Amino acid sequence: MHSSSHDLHRTSARVVVPLLEGVHCRCEVLTNRPARKCNIGGIECLVRVPGPTPWTVSGGGELNPPRDNRGLRDQDWPAARWGQNNSQYTVTIEAVGLHVLGDLPSSDGELIAFEEAVGRWKRLLRDWLAVIAEGPTAFLWPADADNIWGPDQDRRLSYARYRRGDMWEPQVVSWWQWNHAFGHAADTDSAPLSRRLITLGLRAAAEGDGRLAVIHAATAAECALTIGLAHKLSAKHSPEEVQRLMRNHRMLGGRLALALKLGMTVPSDARKSLLDLRNLTLHNGHEIIGDDAWKALAAAKAIVNDFEPLPDHCEEPVSSSVDVDSSDLPGERL
Repeated sequence: MHSSSHDLHRTSARVVVPLLEGVHCRCEVLTNRPARKCNIGGIECLVRVPGPTPWTVSGGGELNPPRDNRGLRDQDWPAARWGQNNSQYTVTIEAVGLHVLGDLPSSDGELIAFEEAVGRWKRLLRDWLAVIAEGPTAFLWPADADNIWGPDQDRRLSYARYRRGDMWEPQVVSWWQWNHAFGHAADTDSAPLSRRLITLGLRAAAEGDGRLAVIHAATAAECALTIGLAHKLSAKHSPEEVQRLMRNHRMLGGRLALALKLGMTVPSDARKSLLDLRNLTLHNGHEIIGDDAWKALAAAKAIVNDFEPLPDHCEEPVSSSVDVDSSDLPGERL
């Protein structure tokens, strides 16, 4: 967070909170709704998104600080980078503002406790946004693509990597998705572990770490199988029998076999792309190259969707979606 104890008092209850990951979203997130109230660490706050920046033909530009209740510029926010205007349709939010409504932390201990509470809130918001957007919410590329050549060559390399399919393109977060994720974070709900692991796997694969991606994918599948199998078995067996069967099929391979025995559907390549590949990675130090990591993630995601589906209330109503010209989204960012 961009604040020391001195800065927090100087800015009169306004705190800049850099997000853990940029959120590629529709402009409606900035323009269509008021601030949201949230209790963070026992302190009432208004969470404000950045102010919009008018789109210009020559490019985007940085987002402005949050506006006040009347929609006017508020000059009291600390200097910070709030995000990027990508196009006339999309922005990337990199920070939000907290307008503290209650008493400010008065001691160093209270200040640290509040900072830690804000950190937990940020993690919950990141996790839920990624779950609802089905993956990381920021553009990602291989970790070895960070060399700096200069503006012209950097742009050329970015487009070349995009054309080759190296870049992770996040889904564009709508206002409904932002608001729903915010609600879960405000209620201190933890996102489902299996889906958090899928997100970690996708991030690792996009950054070029295939081994880590496969490990996360296999662990996500095992978590979801555990939930789904226990639910299935509970319909016909006593709790003691459910525990016995789960103990007898403790590992990923055993739970895949149990799922098939119970007539449940698992991807046909699950053993090859998840179990065998994970074992090669963990026990033999096998390097993951090519599309193997993405195949493992696809199999794991199918298992997670079938065995631990999100509740219906986490699905965005069709009527809330706004059509966006997808051809305008990724290229404008590069």
